[in-house]
Amino acid sequence: MSEPRLPSVDEQVRVEKQARKPAAVEGPLARLGNVPHLGLVFALVLLAAVGLVTVPDTFATASNMVSILSLAATIGVITVGATFVIIGGGIDLSVGAIMALASVWATTLATQSYGPFVMIVCAVLVGTGAGLVNGLLISYGRMVPFIATLAMLVAARGLAQRMSDRRTQLVQQGNEMIVELSTSRVLGIPVLVYIFALVVIAGGCC
Repeated sequence: MSEPRLPSVDEQVRVEKQARKPAAVEGPLARLGNVPHLGLVFALVLLAAVGLVTVPDTFATASNMVSILSLAATIGVITVGATFVIIGGGIDLSVGAIMALASVWATTLATQSYGPFVMIVCAVLVGTGAGLVNGLLISYGRMVPFIATLAMLVAARGLAQRMSDRRTQLVQQGNEMIVELSTSRVLGIPVLVYIFALVVIAGGCC
């Protein structure tokens, strides 16, 4: 068995020089490639540019910006929770369907003359129960998160359609608190946007 060949003196000197050589300076484009979520920022800028070019008279107005924030507030609150799931390496496909089910269940109680607090507690319990089922299936049932949450998506969506009879449900009189929560503004900004901002701050502090 032959002995291992030791590196020559010239080869050792070359390796040491290579180690002392300063790293190559990255150009501006290379540094941009290291910016996280650059693609999402580019897509947002592109959408804003399309809006400014196509409808400049209405897109860049304060009322339109407030409307966009108000519409995004509900989904934004859900995305804060979904962010923690994604950070943990999981996935949840059922968040939208669970939100619809909780909303339908709460408004069904409203049509039966229940007060706003009962509606809120019902919506929280429905969301908590559905999330608990997902967690038990994934943690103890050893189901793949994609499959478990996909099944919950189909089940929650079907139950919501069954309960609402595929009709739009409206909150009637006696639940002014819910109506005011969705329509009231403070300093010209809807209360829903403030709630969204508080949830984002709380999520960022966790």
